[in-house]
Amino acid sequence: MNLDKLVYSLLVTPCLLFAGFANGTELKFNTQDFAPFNYEVGGIVSGPAADIIGRICSEVKIDCSTHLLPWRRAQDEVANGTAHGLFVIGWNEERPSGKPRFPTSPWNQH
Repeated sequence: MNLDKLVYSLLVTPCLLFAGFANGTELKFNTQDFAPFNYEVGGIVSGPAADIIGRICSEVKIDCSTHLLPWRRAQDEVANGTAHGLFVIGWNEERPSGKPRFPTSPWNQH
């Protein structure tokens, strides 16, 4: 994944998600333990991506929670609607095969 796609994924996507939510709504974001990008300190998800999501949520005045889970469970929660998004996601050779688990988006097209 190149830097432009990463920036788009981390900054633009959450902003687009927030546009459809009114104040008082909480968005739930899942991730996996993937230090130094995502990790937990004292029960709080930390790292650069969590910081960016937290900052954007604060700026647009939306309550957001971040959760560190095993990756498969994190994905399942988004697929079944109990979570709103995943971070940090990268591309690999295996992803294009088979049916996508989630709707496709501009940043995962190669």
